[in-house]
Amino acid sequence: MTDDKVAKSVAQKIARLVADRDLDALREVYTPDACIWHSSDDKEKTVEESLEFLAEQLSLTTKVWFEGQKVTPTPSGYVDQHYVCAVLTTGDEVRIPIVFVVTLEGERLKRLDDYATFAPLAPAIAAQSEGA
Repeated sequence: MTDDKVAKSVAQKIARLVADRDLDALREVYTPDACIWHSSDDKEKTVEESLEFLAEQLSLTTKVWFEGQKVTPTPSGYVDQHYVCAVLTTGDEVRIPIVFVVTLEGERLKRLDDYATFAPLAPAIAAQSEGA
């Protein structure tokens, strides 16, 4: 079983780095060969591909934060149930329910399965498309 302190520490670090938009530091949280799966497109991504996807999502926001983070250790890592909240470039505020199922290698992510719906971002995506 993953140590509760390790699970919570890694989960909180990810939340902080996303909120700070520090993708370089976030890259270091992953093992070099980590695999990231997103329910939004049902594809496995490399760390770089996943960070590119995250950067695209962050470009639709002016502020991001996590709320209600519930971290449950598992034998191989942890499950993190939370909300990603954001102020969109349109001025709208959204709250997206997300579940991460994480496999750790030490204190680094070896695999992350990301279950989320990005429907709340639709207004910002539409506005960005109109401005393109």
